[in-house]
Amino acid sequence: DGLEVDGYLGWGFETEAGFGASIGFTTYQYTGDFDSDYNELNLGVSYKFVSLEYSVGEHGKDASIGIDEKSDYDFTALTLSHDGFYATYAVWGKDFDGDYIQLGYDTTIGGFDAGIALIFNDSDLGENGDDDEAIVFTIGKSFDL
Repeated sequence: DGLEVDGYLGWGFETEAGFGASIGFTTYQYTGDFDSDYNELNLGVSYKFVSLEYSVGEHGKDASIGIDEKSDYDFTALTLSHDGFYATYAVWGKDFDGDYIQLGYDTTIGGFDAGIALIFNDSDLGENGDDDEAIVFTIGKSFDL
């Protein structure tokens, strides 16, 4: 049906003592006729192995694909991490509703970032109301500008 194209702009820092903070903007844009845009402000704080993320956003309306009004949402996530392993509990709010738990492992292999995650969704988050578990594999390349 089309592609999802994501853009992210952000700034963050971490001190030698382990305290970190970040601010960013994320946009999710779609080609084809399967969804409208999402735009959100992202805030984060962390200390050593604990991080807290809060995002607030808007899902745009697009009457041509049956999304007749915009929706507001927020997202809060708490993550604990150690030596590449992590556990996240996240909650959606406002016009969206649901929560999930994500358990994963991230590492670097041959200069590439790789990861695996198990996700356990509240049934409200699945498109058909029954998509309550997933396994996700990721690969990426990080670089400095």
